Order: sequence, then C-alpha cells, then structure tokens
Amino acid sequence: MPFGIPKTENERQETHKIVYGTSKVPRRRGKGMSEAIRKEYRKAGMKAPDGKGIHTLRFHKCVIRVSQKGGVKNPYAVCMSSLGAEKAVKAGHRR
Repeated sequence: MPFGIPKTENERQETHKIVYGTSKVPRRRGKGMSEAIRKEYRKAGMKAPDGKGIHTLRFHKCVIRVSQKGGVKNPYAVCMSSLGAEKAVKAGHRR
C-alpha cells in the first residue's frame, strides 16, 4: 500500500488496522452540509442546495423562511446581508 491518503475503503481499513490494531473503522464525517441543515430543508419541503457547508444553520433557516414568504429574487443574498458574515458563515470559512 502506498503512503498518503487511502483512496479506497479497503485501503482505509488496512491503514486503520496497521495504526490502531483493529479493522473497525469509525464512521466518516460527512462532507458538506450537516444533517440538521438537510433536515430543515426536508421539513420545509425543499431540496437542500449542493455545497460545501460553509453557512450556519441560522442562515439556512433564514433562507427557508424568505423562500417560503416569496417576493424575493435571491433569498441567499437577503439572508447574507441581514445576518452578516459573523452569523451567516461558519468560523472556519470566514476571511
């Protein structure tokens, strides 16, 4: 097995067994949006947008409310400007 990041699930299990002495690999953290955010969109009957998960749950709740209210061309822009970067973007993604 070459060094570096394991690319397949088998390589991942082998690496884990070498390092920790067991083949039980902990569940991977999901990339992108959290389950809580996807749940909010499902409750509202909307499809969660594809993305990297840089916005907060508060931001997405705002987007859902503004979208349901209607009359706005871009609910993402409205929520970003109303909440500001501190409350709309997760700390690790702020500039």
